[in-house]
Formats: sequence, C-alpha cells, structure tokens
Amino acid sequence: MGTVKNSDLISAINARLPDLNEADCAYSIESMLDYMASQIAAGHRIEIRRFGSFGLSQPSLGAGKRANITASNPQPYFRCGRQLVLQLNKKECRKQ
Repeated sequence: MGTVKNSDLISAINARLPDLNEADCAYSIESMLDYMASQIAAGHRIEIRRFGSFGLSQPSLGAGKRANITASNPQPYFRCGRQLVLQLNKKECRKQ
C-alpha cells in the first residue's frame, strides 16, 4: 500500500479533467486544502458526503494527570463516512 502525494492527486484530477492544465489543478487543490485547514482551525467541522468528516476533538476534562494538557489542546480527527467504510470492507474481503 503506497502513499498518495499532492502531485499524485494533481495528476489524477488532471487526467479526469483534461481541459484544466496542471497549474490550475494544483491551485484548486491547494485552495481547497487551505480552506479546509482554516475552517478546522477556527473550530468548524467539515463533512464530505460519502467520504468522512474532519474536525477538532472536544476533550473531556477528566481527572487524569494529563487532563490539564489535553483540555487546552484539542486534537484534529477524521471519521470515515459510511460509504468509504463499505468500500474499504469490500476491498478487505477481496484480499482474503
């Protein structure tokens, strides 16, 4: 299993949309990722249907010894959407 890089994503979109040049694809992807990052940093949740959602976790103020650290530093998260989970499960079944 490999890693998809920004350049791979640009190439894939450029192949599907040949009317756009590579620079336009790169600008579109960078703009989208910058917008998503700024919205998550502002505390908003992003949901992409059939894919998943991104956001910041709201840590509980537990009684653990690291509670003061966790409470002040919310962590980013990604949760798979149902369609993506089903698609991943189908691939796992085919491998076995």
